[in-house]
Amino acid sequence: MDSFSSACCRRGIAILLFVSAFAVRSYRINEAPRDFWTIRQYYNALTARALYFQNNPDIPEWRRDVAAQHRIWLAEPPILEYVVSRIYKLLGEEQFWVFRSLTVTAWLAGGLFLFLLAKRMIGFDGAITSAAYYLFLPYGVTASRSWQPDPLMIMGIVAAVFFVYRYFEKPNMARLITAGLVAAVATLFKPGGSVLTLLGVFGFLSLDQWGWRRTLLPGPAYLFAALMLAPPAAIVMFSAWRGWYEPGAHFTTYLAPHLLTTFFFWKGWSGILMRVLTLPGWIFAMIGCAFLIPKGKPRALIWGYAIGYLVFSLICSFTTPNHDYWHLQVIPLAAIGIGAVSVPVWRALIGAGRFAGLRRTALVALGALYILLSVEQAPWVTDRGSSVEGYAAMAREIGETVGHSTRVIMLDHDFSTPLRYYAEIGGWFWPQTKAMLYDRQTGKDRAADGSPQRNTLDLTAEERFELFYSNRKPEFFVISRLLSELDEQPGLRDFLFVKFPVLAQKGRYIVFDLRAEEEGPTN
Repeated sequence: MDSFSSACCRRGIAILLFVSAFAVRSYRINEAPRDFWTIRQYYNALTARALYFQNNPDIPEWRRDVAAQHRIWLAEPPILEYVVSRIYKLLGEEQFWVFRSLTVTAWLAGGLFLFLLAKRMIGFDGAITSAAYYLFLPYGVTASRSWQPDPLMIMGIVAAVFFVYRYFEKPNMARLITAGLVAAVATLFKPGGSVLTLLGVFGFLSLDQWGWRRTLLPGPAYLFAALMLAPPAAIVMFSAWRGWYEPGAHFTTYLAPHLLTTFFFWKGWSGILMRVLTLPGWIFAMIGCAFLIPKGKPRALIWGYAIGYLVFSLICSFTTPNHDYWHLQVIPLAAIGIGAVSVPVWRALIGAGRFAGLRRTALVALGALYILLSVEQAPWVTDRGSSVEGYAAMAREIGETVGHSTRVIMLDHDFSTPLRYYAEIGGWFWPQTKAMLYDRQTGKDRAADGSPQRNTLDLTAEERFELFYSNRKPEFFVISRLLSELDEQPGLRDFLFVKFPVLAQKGRYIVFDLRAEEEGPTN
């Protein structure tokens, strides 16, 4: 009876964790993106809209034409965007809850695989702690609600690691093929973001199981790599051939090897880890991974995962010190380390007896409550008083003013992606001063031959316009919200007000008419 009660209690704790994690993420589930890398979220929303509008007779032609500008990949296959667009078609409208439901479900599925993996490595008590950390980590709560492929990639990584570990528990061809195909799915969600981690896990588990000779000679490792890489590589190559994607050009934007010797790189990286994992989480994760993971396969997995992540971070040196969501894959690793730290704590605090299950439940509840109270980026804390509805109305007004043109120069937050989305306009963004300052700091404001880029601070407004915009025949210049840029960027105010008439001006935006340049300003 005690055994049955204990089993029921454990299942109850696990179910409670996952139900609570979904409930937490359902808060304001249909709210517009504004709390986490909105540039990426709105870009993906634009891509989903383009796929939804494409060949849709219910959508006016002008809307299809504007949306068509976004039918090209930004970085990874638009799998999530395509699925969302099909749901939009069934609903007959765009709704933000659609993508959040998918990313949240993916994150929770990753938590289930993490729990199953950690249970094999460190036992139930450690696994339940790992799952609780993964599910209620403040940064993870927000990231899992974000319209990006990363929650799907994390689900794929953890699922693939689970199946790889399962293969090495009892190697056979069926388990190897399963592990390779699941790894392929993870890689497809975000090419490059998961490859090194999964290769590291498989490689170190192989070394632990068979040693160097069998690992390096043609065998399971090569088959796993082929199964993992072939499907995504084929899709990327086909898409590049069709002109949907430029993998080489995009990959080079992640590389900045000169940063490896700078304080900026290492400070940024360590600061992100503190922010993502929290300081206590980072400390306990290091202790658990370094000292408390059992020897054998568990320790080999941890080493392979950690080294894969480290190599990935060193290669992608431009994004490592500043793109915090590129470090999401470290959360499952930290969760297992924290789970290992919790095992002796569980034993000391709970022990045996009639109320062991109740004590276990109380401790899990208190731990989850503590994490939630320390949230900094969760959706109920990030309401900073800004009105998305007010901004959307303003953007729609701008769109009507410029006739939903696709030849607009835009200066707004997040590279103008929210403005594009709500105003339904197209064109080119004008760089913001703080973005140019950052690109100068990281050396990205110059081309390989030293020629100036659009984001070079040394250019005057007129020089920037003549070099990068005038030959595209823009029709309008819109400044939305960032009116202070008129005085922060050298010559921008004089260039615009002297050379072009103002078509519309209200409290938070100005629209300049570039079509009437020869006529001069009207005010």
